[in-house]
Amino acid sequence: MRALPAEEFESWQLFYMIEPWGWNDNEYRTGAVLAMLNNVNISKKKDTKKESDYMRDMPKLVMKAYNNMGVKDKMRERLLKAGIEERRQMIAQAFGTMVKEVKIGK
Repeated sequence: MRALPAEEFESWQLFYMIEPWGWNDNEYRTGAVLAMLNNVNISKKKDTKKESDYMRDMPKLVMKAYNNMGVKDKMRERLLKAGIEERRQMIAQAFGTMVKEVKIGK
């Protein structure tokens, strides 16, 4: 993007304002379809929905995933430094179970 001339960058910004693309557009279109399906199949006016009722808060989800990356890195470091028994326990806990005794090899 740094190599892009300023005029071209501005024209792409204008084009995006007129014809958006990407996750935000996909969220809106999906929300619109779901709201329409809901609204044609309800009997009470108070149960109507809007597109935004079905849209995820993507910036919030992205930030949550970004914040969790540090936790995953720490777990990965711990797993790499752990001995075989501790690794088995960590993997078992990730699947929601505990390892009592496992024989490896012969």
